[in-house]
Amino acid sequence: MGMSVKGKPEIWDDEWVRTTCGGCYATCTIRAHRVNGVVVKIEGEPDNDFGARGGVCGKSQAMIQALYDPNRINYPVRRTNPKKGLFEDPRWERISWDEALDEIARQLKKIREDNPNKLMHGGTPSPGMGPNLPLGFGVFGAVFGTKNWHVGGAGLHCGSGSHMGAGLYHASWSIVPDYKYCNYAIQFGSNKGTGSGHSLGFNMRLSADARARGMKNIVFDPICNFGGGKATEWVPLLPGTDGIIALAMVNVLLNERHIYDAEFLKLKTNGPYLIGPDGRYVRDKATDKPMVWDAKEGKAKTFNDKSVGDFALEGNYEVNGVKCQPSFQIVREHMKQYTPEYASRESTVPAETIRRIANEFGDAAMVGATIEINGQKLPYRPVSSVMFRGGQGHTNSAHSYCALCLLNAIVGAMDVPGGTLGWPPMVLGHPDTGRFKVIPYPCKDGMLTAGTFMEHKPWPIEEPKVPTDQVFKELCPTASFSPQPMTSDFDRYWDKLGRPYEIEMFMVFGSNMARTVQNRDIMEKFLARIPFIVSINLVHNEFTEGFADIVLPDCHPLESWGLFSSHGPFFNWPIGMEGWSFPVRQPVVKPAYERREMIEVLWDIADRIGMREEMNQYYNVYFSSFGGEALISGDLASVRGVKQIDPKKVTQIIKPEEKISFYEMMDRAFKFYFGEKNDLAFIKKHGTIDWPKQVQEAYWRWYVDVRVPIYQEHIAEIKPEVMKAAEKAGVELDWEQFTPLLSYFTPQVSKEISGEFDLYCFSYRDILHTGTYTMNLPWLDEVSQRSPYTYNITMNVDMARKKGLKDGDLICLESPYGRKVTGTLKTMQGQHPQTVAIAACSGAWAKGTPVAFGKGTNFNILLESDFKHACPVSWSQETAATVKVYKTDKRVEFEGVGGKAK
Repeated sequence: MGMSVKGKPEIWDDEWVRTTCGGCYATCTIRAHRVNGVVVKIEGEPDNDFGARGGVCGKSQAMIQALYDPNRINYPVRRTNPKKGLFEDPRWERISWDEALDEIARQLKKIREDNPNKLMHGGTPSPGMGPNLPLGFGVFGAVFGTKNWHVGGAGLHCGSGSHMGAGLYHASWSIVPDYKYCNYAIQFGSNKGTGSGHSLGFNMRLSADARARGMKNIVFDPICNFGGGKATEWVPLLPGTDGIIALAMVNVLLNERHIYDAEFLKLKTNGPYLIGPDGRYVRDKATDKPMVWDAKEGKAKTFNDKSVGDFALEGNYEVNGVKCQPSFQIVREHMKQYTPEYASRESTVPAETIRRIANEFGDAAMVGATIEINGQKLPYRPVSSVMFRGGQGHTNSAHSYCALCLLNAIVGAMDVPGGTLGWPPMVLGHPDTGRFKVIPYPCKDGMLTAGTFMEHKPWPIEEPKVPTDQVFKELCPTASFSPQPMTSDFDRYWDKLGRPYEIEMFMVFGSNMARTVQNRDIMEKFLARIPFIVSINLVHNEFTEGFADIVLPDCHPLESWGLFSSHGPFFNWPIGMEGWSFPVRQPVVKPAYERREMIEVLWDIADRIGMREEMNQYYNVYFSSFGGEALISGDLASVRGVKQIDPKKVTQIIKPEEKISFYEMMDRAFKFYFGEKNDLAFIKKHGTIDWPKQVQEAYWRWYVDVRVPIYQEHIAEIKPEVMKAAEKAGVELDWEQFTPLLSYFTPQVSKEISGEFDLYCFSYRDILHTGTYTMNLPWLDEVSQRSPYTYNITMNVDMARKKGLKDGDLICLESPYGRKVTGTLKTMQGQHPQTVAIAACSGAWAKGTPVAFGKGTNFNILLESDFKHACPVSWSQETAATVKVYKTDKRVEFEGVGGKAK
């Protein structure tokens, strides 16, 4: 470096670069300051809505340390130790990129010619991986032809029930209160607006403004930390009982107070659909459409008959010789069993508290009120109830999550001002082109169908099948993610099916399944028998060290490109009247050493196995699906009415034979979506492409002719098919949960409570961290050590005293299955007395993460991994464990690991 005349270093490079953060999957917009080729500072972007408008969290600041982490993987390496296991030393050997990719290609060619399903692929949406996961591994696996997609820890600690439910009711990946207009928000096991990864920056900004404005925020949670600590009222409850509280509130509103939005129920739900004695829709013989009763004319008609004068919500009728009732009447009667007293016995929340909050919610809903926004008159329902991982992470996941959706639906508080909003499922396109367009639409039964989604769409429901995939998602099409095949019962089912093939290769992007999945011992048995495993990662972690055969160095978010902020607008984009902001991730510095863009690595592999043309065409279809033209053809119907893209209307953004760079593909995509002037050069300078949101995009519910299911008739429809397919695989599920009536089912964790194992143990997301990745960053580690909770096990102070325990004790938590974890006790008052809590994903043992090594407790070790501990409808895993607690004198989970636990 040269020196100036005054003796100070010469500044030859000084630039602020607009990009997106990689600290979690929120991907907030940021500005990174680069001086002489080095990133020296990160600030929030103040000029758009895709973030906190100037603020950032600690994880964002620590991305500088992640970028320059001396433990980064810089070159391709090969495992030389043939033995695989949780604590094995891989004995890495550096190899060239050509050596690595040639070996990977050889394996892939052989598998694709034989049976593509012998490849399993997977990844994680965080930290910072979300922008490239769908365009990279998602596309590669789909084109390759494998059905086996496994997301590891994101599947366990994400929200299979919440994604299913939010998709059904909001065509979105998750839900959040409309903070600008909401006056009364209830959160069940959710840190939305305080610590949750979805849209972290702008949700924290909006929720803080709402609380300052006077919005009342009720938080049901076993622990008073991030959400509860900022609530108007924190209500402790037992894990897994959220659903029965929501059902009790519905009962209070419907049967005690008679508060409900009749117009919404008639026109926007299947409440008027007639149900026969078999629990199924009564259908028109000529059209097969569900029937309703027109109270004005006193006759049955199809639900979409424009002549219906008044949709009956109650009454007993006979249609085509079948006695039937509107589903609303059946639901209302069913709710009577869920009294606040019953909910109190299950949850320990006082009945009077449940009834009071239900009454406050009903009064605050202002059913019948309207509001004018930008000249448009809309229903005004300033109440919201939301849930995420904590509330739905149990064996009753689907029913619990949909119960709170029902609470919103009966007062009409869905995607209207003040109510519960999904991340935007409706985008009418950029004003210059009409492109980047997504519109939800009705299926053949009138139910809401997402215009775009990740995984399969939640609606229409696909046909259950005898599984040919090892993740078993073909068996139960309502499931978002699956714990299979890394379970204790998988081999029994696979044996029953004749073991048609085995996984011969596993390709993983950015994940650390050894530490983030339920039960590392079960996972170890499965992974250790896969002959060839490839990981693309930033640092060596428990997964790469224990099981990977080849590891490829990935680029950090500050040295890489990213086309989308995440998987699409339904996943992460600004809610309400916050503006549209299409952000781009761009490198602040060039990749160092031999690090490469993951997507271009996959393209290189595709070239070697002759798959590049197919990938190019897949990208054309993918980009064209947001194109704005009439790509969806109503004549191209597949299973159960889902519409398909017309191949004749696909734009050729990439020619089949072209081998372009990721930069070139992004440039073409931007021009296609936003016009020639809004190319990548423009967005590099400005960071985002912004345009104003229209009212009908923000509050789309009454602009689209769709309905949502307060009565889950589709569950009754698929039940016999799932049972038939499950029998061939020897799978037994809790078939009682396959009921169209939202109900409470005791979670598995509660069934295992006994006199000896008398405590519920659960994990929570610490705002300081994302998965296992951030715990190796010194700044965050320093703060974590100062925090009394991050690296400790917390427990109610009175319960601890009763058991003869105190702060600082080394304690052991043991499950009825003999699983054990240890850690240092920290007592607190703000925790349910029957619970023990651990911050998620700590307890590192990898040599590649020396800062994190031995700190904290890995909660996941306590969890079981089988269908007994999974929701049968959504396949959400039971994320609470029954334990007993006692003092100990050593850390048991680090036995056999070099180094010393802290």
